[in-house]
Amino acid sequence: MAPRRHPPARPAVDFAHPPVLARLLVHLDWTTLHAFLDSSADARNLFHDVALRDLILARFIPGFKTCIPNRHLVDRHPQISIYDLHLFLISQNFPLHLYPSHALRFFSSFFPNDAESQQLALLTEAHSRVVLLLQSLVHSSLNPSCPPEFTHPTIYEKLSPTLPELTFPAPLSYASSSPLPPPPPILSTPKRQKSASASTSPRRLTFFKNNTPQPPPPPPQPEPRALRTYSISWRRSLAPKRHASASESHSDSERDFAPPRRRYVANSSSNSNSSSSPSRSSTPTPATSSASDSPPPSFSPSPSPSPTSPHDFRHATSPTRAPVLRVYVPCSSPSTPSHTIVKCEEQLVHAGLWAHLSIGDIVCNLGHVPLSESDPDQDLDLHFRRHLSLPARPHPMATQAHTSNWLIFNGTFLVPFEPQMPVPVPDALTLPSPFYYTHILPRLENPTFVLKRMPRFTCSPPQTHASSARRHASHAHHHSTHPRQSLSSHSPRPLPAIPSQPQPHAPLPSVNDIQLRLVHLPTRVPTMNGCGCAVVRRYMWIARVFVFVHRDLLDRARDVVREGDGEGEGEGEGEEEMGKGWEGEWILEGEGTKEGREALVEWIFGTGGMDGNGREREGRVWELVRERCAVGRIWLKLLDGGQSVDFAEV
Repeated sequence: MAPRRHPPARPAVDFAHPPVLARLLVHLDWTTLHAFLDSSADARNLFHDVALRDLILARFIPGFKTCIPNRHLVDRHPQISIYDLHLFLISQNFPLHLYPSHALRFFSSFFPNDAESQQLALLTEAHSRVVLLLQSLVHSSLNPSCPPEFTHPTIYEKLSPTLPELTFPAPLSYASSSPLPPPPPILSTPKRQKSASASTSPRRLTFFKNNTPQPPPPPPQPEPRALRTYSISWRRSLAPKRHASASESHSDSERDFAPPRRRYVANSSSNSNSSSSPSRSSTPTPATSSASDSPPPSFSPSPSPSPTSPHDFRHATSPTRAPVLRVYVPCSSPSTPSHTIVKCEEQLVHAGLWAHLSIGDIVCNLGHVPLSESDPDQDLDLHFRRHLSLPARPHPMATQAHTSNWLIFNGTFLVPFEPQMPVPVPDALTLPSPFYYTHILPRLENPTFVLKRMPRFTCSPPQTHASSARRHASHAHHHSTHPRQSLSSHSPRPLPAIPSQPQPHAPLPSVNDIQLRLVHLPTRVPTMNGCGCAVVRRYMWIARVFVFVHRDLLDRARDVVREGDGEGEGEGEGEEEMGKGWEGEWILEGEGTKEGREALVEWIFGTGGMDGNGREREGRVWELVRERCAVGRIWLKLLDGGQSVDFAEV
């Protein structure tokens, strides 16, 4: 007699109900949940449901919960499977130094372990997939939750006491508008002293006052030693904890390959994924044992420290910072060769991530270990220098080793990125923010851009209207943006209110409307001595304009993206696109000469992106002076003076 088949037992609790699953996930770690999802087909189907999958991802991916409300209705972001989530959680607990360590063993071994290299490549692919997922969710909203953009604390205030300072004389054409102050009178000082002494003379005292000099008070009695020791210990206990200095919070590769910070909790507020703000210091305070014992009060939660490492996962949820994707291709050249870049591209294509890249995304090859080539002449020179107690000469390729890990996607392929060179993107104004790459730059290095056009601007600050802000907010609720397609729709710093803009048919400003001033400013220049830089005071031309983004162009671009895939835009419309982070007050700085003033005026009133012969207009190199930027203000310095720079040559 054949055994009777019983139907599979159904669980007593319906895990497909979102509130039930949400309550259960609070008490489960990933190991237990992964075993439960692999127990049956019904359990695996829980991850196929969009609502249930979002609950699982919000539980185990930091920052995912804050990005869910900003998700676009069209599902075009990278898909995440259970296997991808499992590899991502492994990569989060995998130390970064093990990637180059394995690359070193790969180079020195006669039989390298290819299986381990493939496993490390899978970990980097899973991490990049989750980063692209979070970026697509963040950039799919018109008003993502992020604090106002602000640069790090002023470098001049921290380094001015230790840096040498040089002062250049004023140019011959400079004429001071204010007359020189009159010299102080020389004979008035003795008279005032004489009158003061006469008023305090003892002859003018009344006769009722006893003129006998009083003896001085006795000296204070020395306090006991026990009381003095107790007082010192008591004051020391009340002394504030020492905070990390600016040099400790930013590494030599600029908050860029510093030790990764701890991941923040997924259900934290929007302040957890914030960048540095002017109201609090960007240097994280190290946790102490005493602080961990006593929890903070409920009415004033302690803010999370701002990111200081480019590998901090909080950058993935910030629309003002470029996402850092990971690949693993072992390479030992001092600079990344072209065949290694091709392998990095093939790895992204094989993982299905190439189609989700956006212009300006950063790709980091964790398998790149620059090894200096051995030179017999250099080794002999090093031997004699050690014998004579002289410092060794730096290797000519040593200065390029720390910058060759970064690759930037320019819309077509990956290109190496070096902090000393302009950002290799076709149009820097289409980036979401001018601070897009500050987290991968050295501490004293400012980003440089090749700007080929001047955006639409005015000479007077626009007025702010609350009604315009409410109307813009209601319009933004009904018109959403395709994830990471229209770069001009990114809003890296939401302002409290939207400034009123001039009408498109309003007349453009003239040369007489531009505010040009000749000011005496401190400038940091590189030197071969000391700490590597010095402060020089020079006369510079300053122009002040107010740049804005036309809402009509943004709405038109969003309509095209919503109807199609974002391609096929007109040439004129693409030229006028600009990221929201560039909007606000612009301070343009040029050389304090006649040629520098003409270069500023010519670039401000430049026309179009094409010249008369139909060729692409040449751009000029501008430096973002981070220490002079503030909320709503961007300070740009012209580097090439009156010379034009072709973007194809940069």
